[in-house]
Amino acid sequence: MNSLEQSTMETKMEYPINTTGITEAVVKNFRHGINIGEQNLLFDKNILCEVALNTEIHPIPNMPRWLHGVINLRGNLVPVFEINTFLTENVQRNKKNIIFVINKGANAIGLLIDKLPVTLEIDETNEILLNTYEEKTPEIFSGCINKIYALNTDVWLEIDMQILIDNIHNRSLIKKT
Repeated sequence: MNSLEQSTMETKMEYPINTTGITEAVVKNFRHGINIGEQNLLFDKNILCEVALNTEIHPIPNMPRWLHGVINLRGNLVPVFEINTFLTENVQRNKKNIIFVINKGANAIGLLIDKLPVTLEIDETNEILLNTYEEKTPEIFSGCINKIYALNTDVWLEIDMQILIDNIHNRSLIKKT
């Protein structure tokens, strides 16, 4: 995905030939993946999103440190959140602003991410039981984790992006640190 390009990744199909010589469609299970600090997050491939690279973030005075500021995206002011500040006290800010923008227009929000998003093929056999990992889950992800996967050596949390956005908004109404 390049800068300001809306992601419309489709489900990919492969057509293996079975023993009768007839092709069968096999639907691949893909998710978008982003890295925020040491947390790997997966979300539905159909969510409306884009990446804004090296976009100037305009700070807003007297705001919590996790509300990094706003960007102007095609005439819309988009708030940019730094979720990593919920996860650790000592945030190492990336010199390149990689902003993962979710939704569009007045409903858009941006998340500062560490690397460009990836698309991962998910194998359901790699799922980890939710209750084995929930205690280690940061509060900001409370209630928004659908599944957890072990992919290679990494743990990936499949999240409901709308619940995460609601958690961020609720946090902004409650805590001003």
